[in-house]
Amino acid sequence: MIIDLASLGVSPKQFEISFAPEEIDIDGEATIKSEIAFNGQLSRIDERTFVRGAIKADAEMDCTRCLEPVERPVDITFEDVFVEA
Repeated sequence: MIIDLASLGVSPKQFEISFAPEEIDIDGEATIKSEIAFNGQLSRIDERTFVRGAIKADAEMDCTRCLEPVERPVDITFEDVFVEA
């Protein structure tokens, strides 16, 4: 995904994108079992770009107690600021 930062302004710009599980490589002991939904908003004030959003998917991992596979929903909200160097 490429975002033209020059087109952003103070008013938040909404975005929504999804990825197939095989498009995302995660290191570790979990496996992505569903489409990954990524949505949020972007805004820019001076040389700072603000990103807020959420990532949702289902993941499968082994239970640390019984070692059986367990499927769990993943719902991550985030808020970040990027500054031009």
